[in-house]
Amino acid sequence: MAVATTTTCPKMTFKEPVLYGVPVVDVLAASAARSEKGDVLSLKVVNFAPFSIKTKINIAGMGKLAPTARTVLLTGNNLKLENTVGEPNRIVPVSARRDGIAPEFVHVFPAYSYAIIEIKEDK
Repeated sequence: MAVATTTTCPKMTFKEPVLYGVPVVDVLAASAARSEKGDVLSLKVVNFAPFSIKTKINIAGMGKLAPTARTVLLTGNNLKLENTVGEPNRIVPVSARRDGIAPEFVHVFPAYSYAIIEIKEDK
């Protein structure tokens, strides 16, 4: 069973494309997958930009959606930030509840972030 999802976002041009391998990229990369039972949609979104992105998300092909979703967010102050043995908690996942889920909704993805939004069907 397919679920169609779309996001709209700007493009970003890098002054030094060698750092990232490409001169122009979508500032958001997104994927969507449905659970084995088909009742949970997981949206995974990366914001490569040094600024927050407000985007409209459209979901088609699922039944009635639960009005809240679970989110998990990883974010840092640059793309090269990583945990180390000396600082194992520089980047930690933050779980939260996201209200306002509908077949079309707006979400803000923070700068330099990886977000998971788990949306359930409302039964």
